[in-house]
Amino acid sequence: MYSDDFKPENYRYVGKNTAPRKDARAIVSGKAVFLDDFTLPGMLIGYTLRSPHPHAMITAIHTEEAKKRNGVLAVLTYEDVDQSWKMGWPPQKPILSPHLRYIGDPVALIAAVDLETAKAAAELIQVEYEILPCVTDGMEAIKDGAPQLYEEFPNNIVTPGYPPFQKDGPFWHLVKGDPEKGFEECAYIAEDTVEFAKMPAPLAPEPPGAVVRWEGGDDFTVWGTSQSGYILKIINSSVIPGCNLDVHTFNVGGSYGNKQSLGYQVMSAALLSMRTGRPVKVFQSKVEQMTAFETRLGSQVHAKIGMDKDGIVRAVKAEWVVDTGAFCNATQGQVGVGIGEAQLVMAKCPNWDLDTNIVVTNKQPAGIVRGYGGQELNSCLSLLIGRTMRAGNFDPLECYKKK
Repeated sequence: MYSDDFKPENYRYVGKNTAPRKDARAIVSGKAVFLDDFTLPGMLIGYTLRSPHPHAMITAIHTEEAKKRNGVLAVLTYEDVDQSWKMGWPPQKPILSPHLRYIGDPVALIAAVDLETAKAAAELIQVEYEILPCVTDGMEAIKDGAPQLYEEFPNNIVTPGYPPFQKDGPFWHLVKGDPEKGFEECAYIAEDTVEFAKMPAPLAPEPPGAVVRWEGGDDFTVWGTSQSGYILKIINSSVIPGCNLDVHTFNVGGSYGNKQSLGYQVMSAALLSMRTGRPVKVFQSKVEQMTAFETRLGSQVHAKIGMDKDGIVRAVKAEWVVDTGAFCNATQGQVGVGIGEAQLVMAKCPNWDLDTNIVVTNKQPAGIVRGYGGQELNSCLSLLIGRTMRAGNFDPLECYKKK
């Protein structure tokens, strides 16, 4: 039952036997090299002592006993590192800081001859904390009186904009047409606050990790579990002052878009390599991957959507609160993609006022996950689109086709 246009023989790949994957034989035979199989002469293992509190200040930290342990070559705290080494965009979160902003925030970095020695040294570090109030809801974080994570971000709202994404002007506030007039033309209107705020952790089978060798000066060679060596390079180059990164990647044991930038892994291994003069591997455990690595963005949207009697969306007015956790990584780009995809879903809508705020909270950081911003926003807006379709008794498939 094929028309002439849709016969299998008219396709290049569909319905055709394709050549074997280049890496298939190596993977199934166990010969494929992953990062955890890779070693360098003199390589050390990096380990992180992490904060048990969502929001706290370090009032005292004692590392003397840890440094004495046999097999430990470096123990770094915020007192030992350049505070200009910051994660996020704009660069905001020092890799080590006395101000801890999420459970799992690095307190100290250890380099040792093996993982067991590094863990034992971490247990010898004594830390005193002043526990601070925390906020874990994006809409609560922007209210007056909410706990503040950064002095440079009043009301926890991150400075918007990212130059590579805004050559044609600001992308975080879509203004088009006359929304109020558009709503007057609508037969069906839905308005509500909708959340997609669970921020799930993708938890790829292979945890995130990196090996970094300091080559002297500002030069580093990086081997990572990233699916995109170029993204790893440009994001880390933007937050490690003046660095030159030579990036290499391996087979990647799953990613789901999540293991691209590896900011913490690269920066911490680089600092330990500079201190010891030896290559350092930082590889997160599954527990660390779930509790301290990047999750999907959280989204809270208050939106009003209007549809005319023919099933065409005529007006959208929305405020999108984007919860990026304790620091913002590629969130500006994800916001741009989200706003763009929303326009694709409602392509014929002539009237828009869709504003956004990127907000920091005391949750683990969010980052790139498959979908890259569009799914977070559209999962919220689609609920309200569905309400207008139901109110007009429209067939959803036919209604979306019209748009």
